[in-house]
Amino acid sequence: MASCQDFHAFVLRDLRKSLYAGGARYTWSGAYSESHRIVAADDLCDWASEMAPAGLRTLFGHSFGGEIASRAVLAGAATQQLVLLSCPVTVWVQAAVSMTDVIDVRLHLDPVLAIGALPQRFTGEHPRASEIFWHLNHATTHNPAVWSARSIADRTGL
Repeated sequence: MASCQDFHAFVLRDLRKSLYAGGARYTWSGAYSESHRIVAADDLCDWASEMAPAGLRTLFGHSFGGEIASRAVLAGAATQQLVLLSCPVTVWVQAAVSMTDVIDVRLHLDPVLAIGALPQRFTGEHPRASEIFWHLNHATTHNPAVWSARSIADRTGL
């Protein structure tokens, strides 16, 4: 199984040569509570304005990291493009579609989101989307081999 580091290396090498790779103070514990996601989004917004005062080209977020990225965009983190990977479509994520270019990469049926009874589809205004069929692993959307085999970058215009 590919790690987040593998996906970062893939994106840096094949999709976004300017992807940030310098290491920095921004971290999120991964804690599930809304209060933790609010703090993480505020921290991401601060990090983005410090590290990229002119704005970010592309911001990737997996699962609830996509919600945090969406909250940061809504709070003013200048971002040209938001790429959501297996992200629950919360009100924050749905609202981000009107603020920036959103690309949505998800499983046809995500078992983690289903177990959590979390919404898996956008309503109304839709981002560019790419569904990955025949996988039941929540981490599939950040697997470089799947991106290559399914031509996800080409299908979404990345």
